[in-house]
Amino acid sequence: MTLQFLATIITICLQCRPITFFWNKGQLGTCIDTTSFTYFQNAYTIFSDIVIIILPLPFLLEVNRATSQKFALATIFMIGILSTIASCVRLSTIRAFALAKDPIYDVAPIILWSHIEIHLGVICACAPALKGLFSRLSHTSVKQGSLDEGILQSNGVDIHEVSCDISKNSKVHGAHLVVKKRFSTDEP
Repeated sequence: MTLQFLATIITICLQCRPITFFWNKGQLGTCIDTTSFTYFQNAYTIFSDIVIIILPLPFLLEVNRATSQKFALATIFMIGILSTIASCVRLSTIRAFALAKDPIYDVAPIILWSHIEIHLGVICACAPALKGLFSRLSHTSVKQGSLDEGILQSNGVDIHEVSCDISKNSKVHGAHLVVKKRFSTDEP
């Protein structure tokens, strides 16, 4: 993908010979067919998106996680598919741009779908990091082997000792918790 990016930058910079022909059409020179180049770039992006989505699927199906976590991972991949769909829609807007009488006005759909694709990709990339935020907000998921001390202390419980033994296959064999309930409000 890095090589594809570099090839795109070089091609864009050197698309006209001489380079000054890009802005000065009064001289002799030629430019590449930018419509064909854009079609190729977009098709390659769609292809690479599909490969990136399909590549980890066999591992996702075999991962040793709870069904809810597998569902969350599948949802992240679905956001990636939405990004690919946005690329396909952008591909269809290229023809309208190529035939446009006013290219400045008609480039707007390409820019719009490009931004949608990029933002969906960023959301997909950041989604795993947001797991902690969503579990904190929903109060339904607490990390295995830990307790949320803030919630316990706000309910009038002092934590003195917490220990959990967790086996390799993630089943809790023994947990020991010593707490002291506050009975009066004058205790610190």
